[in-house]
Amino acid sequence: MGFVRIIKTRTVPEGKGAVKILNGVPIAIFNVNGEYKAYVAVCPHKFHVLCVRELVKGKIMCQGHGELFDPMTGEPTVGKAKEPLREIEVRVENGDIYVKAPDKNLIEWLYNKTKKE
Repeated sequence: MGFVRIIKTRTVPEGKGAVKILNGVPIAIFNVNGEYKAYVAVCPHKFHVLCVRELVKGKIMCQGHGELFDPMTGEPTVGKAKEPLREIEVRVENGDIYVKAPDKNLIEWLYNKTKKE
């Protein structure tokens, strides 16, 4: 699948985030020092949806159990998560943020991950 416009850059100021649903998958978009990063908004620890609107001490925080993730890499920095957040490719054009649309394989991956827990 191709890229899909998901949100305007002006609605995600520096240090903030937004969560949008695309193809049934929650996508978190963050502005980190003027660079936009997007991840599947699901914590790999216990699969809580990351509904964050701002970075906490410069990190993405899962409200479920307090895991913290590096906003530039998605790597876990604090907590029990062993895997990074799943990154989604981002493009910025004319003040709009586009993300590579999740495909059916991603939805199946999420479903299978939650069934194993």
